[in-house]
Amino acid sequence: MKKLFHIVIGLGTAVFFIGGLLFVLGQTLFLLLGKPEMIIAIEDRVDDVIFPAIAIVGVLCYLYTILFPTKKETAEQPA
Repeated sequence: MKKLFHIVIGLGTAVFFIGGLLFVLGQTLFLLLGKPEMIIAIEDRVDDVIFPAIAIVGVLCYLYTILFPTKKETAEQPA
C-alpha cells in the first residue's frame, strides 16, 4: 500500500512539474511569436490537468501521514 502511495504521488508530482514547464515555455514561445490567443488557449488546456493533479497529490500526502505515521510521530503522541 505504501508503494502504491509513493508511485501515485510521484506520478502526480511529475505531471505537475512537466505541465508547469510546458505552461511556461508555451506562454513564452507564443508571447515572442505575438499570438495572444494561443497564450490563453495553452493556459486553459494545461491548467485543466496540472492543478487537479497537484490537488490529488496534496490529499494523498495528507492521507499518507495519517495512514502511515513514522515511529517518531507515534512516540510523541500522548497515550
